[in-house]
Amino acid sequence: MKHDLMWTYYIRISQHIVDDPTTKPWGLYLEPGWTEEIDTEEAAWDEIIRFLPSQGINTVLIDINDGVRFDSHPEIAAPNAWSREKLKQKLADIRALGMTPIPKINFSASHTAWMRSLRRLTSTPAYYELCRDLINETCELFDHPAYFHLGMDEEYPNNQKHLECMIVRGEQLFWHDWYFLFDCCEKNGARPWVWSDYAWKFPDLFVKYMPRSVLQSNWFYFRMYEGFSDPPGWEKCFNCFQKLEELGYDQLPTSSTWNNSKSTEQVVAHGKAIIDESRLFGFATAAWHRTTMDDIYFLKHDAHRLAMAKEKFYPKMK
Repeated sequence: MKHDLMWTYYIRISQHIVDDPTTKPWGLYLEPGWTEEIDTEEAAWDEIIRFLPSQGINTVLIDINDGVRFDSHPEIAAPNAWSREKLKQKLADIRALGMTPIPKINFSASHTAWMRSLRRLTSTPAYYELCRDLINETCELFDHPAYFHLGMDEEYPNNQKHLECMIVRGEQLFWHDWYFLFDCCEKNGARPWVWSDYAWKFPDLFVKYMPRSVLQSNWFYFRMYEGFSDPPGWEKCFNCFQKLEELGYDQLPTSSTWNNSKSTEQVVAHGKAIIDESRLFGFATAAWHRTTMDDIYFLKHDAHRLAMAKEKFYPKMK
């Protein structure tokens, strides 16, 4: 069965997914990446949201993390986190423009700086309570969405070497926790959705444990070439689209202009070429820039590149 494709734009309320308070600046003359407050500017948020319909975007994937003051866990909220009421108004604005908002909270141990001190309680009863409560409350705030993106990418030691505390779960515990998160989503009527890079590192374990019910977003941010990818070493990432198709997983491939502007065009073309339409749920793009007026060009450019790819490879879709 062919699906109505989700043309998806990623935007974040909170930037607290990579750096923690101990992370050094990512280069000379730069400020540290961590700030106690979220750096999302409402003017930039509103401008990019108003821009998206003109680019054919019909789905907005919103990274929340500590960017909203949850009733269940106000202790994790950034000092200037949005209120529940403000989030609900922004969601209403998105729907009024004909788009569907989908929540994302990243529960990968590499990307839970937003948990603050609670991050150190990963895989304890307090952690499970936090995860369950946040998923439940988020689904309520989003009026019970059809999907919930759990992140779950890059949980490897090398991806946490800049953090004060590295957390890497072993096979059984890792998948126990994944299944717990999946169950929390499904109990709220939301289909779990994750990044697929676990399959690059641990293909056998991915096949062994990953349910077909979980929507997969393999991501590729570089250039594609016949037989290999650029930069060298990213073949596993490139080949993952085909592997997921062979294994029968539903996919929503993800691109970005973060590394180069041709990624989106190639990801859309490749996904259309190799993924059966019954398992292709759409395409996403993520600029990986701050939601600020300083970065508004990059945010709009990312959306426009997805619009260009849509026009080129799906010209009959408005």
